[in-house]
Formats: sequence, C-alpha cells, structure tokens
Amino acid sequence: MGVAWRLVAPLPQFRVLGGQLASTQTEGETAVAADVWFGMCALVAGAVTAVVVFALVRAARIDVLLALTLGSLAAAVVAWRVGLVLSPGPLPAHPSALADGTRIEGPLRMSAKGVLFAWPLAAVGVYFALGAGLDRSEPVRTHDRWGPGSPP
Repeated sequence: MGVAWRLVAPLPQFRVLGGQLASTQTEGETAVAADVWFGMCALVAGAVTAVVVFALVRAARIDVLLALTLGSLAAAVVAWRVGLVLSPGPLPAHPSALADGTRIEGPLRMSAKGVLFAWPLAAVGVYFALGAGLDRSEPVRTHDRWGPGSPP
C-alpha cells in the first residue's frame, strides 16, 4: 500500500529561481492531495484485509476484530513509512549550486496523521458488514404467530 501511495500521490514541485527554491504549486494543494490519496489507498486496503480475514475465519469474533484493528493500524504506519522511504530525499540545503530553472521534486509528506486510521476503520466496517450479512452459524428459528409453546 505504501508503494501504491507513492505512485499515485503528487509530489511537491519546486523550481530554482535566482539561487532560491520556489514552489510551482500551492503548499496545501499537494499536502491535501497526498493525504487524500493515502486515505483512498488505505480504505481499499482495509476492505481487502477484512474480506480476507473474514474468509479465513468465517465467523464474527471479538478477538479477530481486535487483531484486525491493531494489525491494520500497524500496517497503515508501515505503509506510510514505506511511502516516505520511496519518495525523493530532502530538498537541497544550498539550491544556489543548481542552475536556474531546474525542477526538483520534494519529498512526500503526510500532513494529517489521522488518515492513518482509514485502514483500520475500513477493515472494521467491512468486517462488521460481512459478519452481519454472511455469518449464518446459528439457524434461523421460525415461530408461528403465537410464539413458542402455543396451541396448534
């Protein structure tokens, strides 16, 4: 998921002008886009994770739900760090050494750390939906209109 985030999220773009770095886009634009793309990738990963876990377990259990939640949160943190490692390094400290007009991509950043919870939230939501809709471990009892033990 971290690789997917790195591939789809836009990187901040800079240009060297007069020995200084100038952003070619607004700072908030790329920061918000990176957060949104991480959230979208995490929602898909959470849904896939929940389907796989439910298919393996085939029952809605609280211990599985707790493991799914904590594992998804840990996976989101790992994906975030992988995306950062795969992004370009820090901006040069002395851009004056570069020629004017040179374009540089900045490092990928996540400005809203709360988006890390998208993966576990999606996983829990899909797991609950699957548990409510597909878990038929108990047979459905039918009663006549007077209830159990009523006269025939």
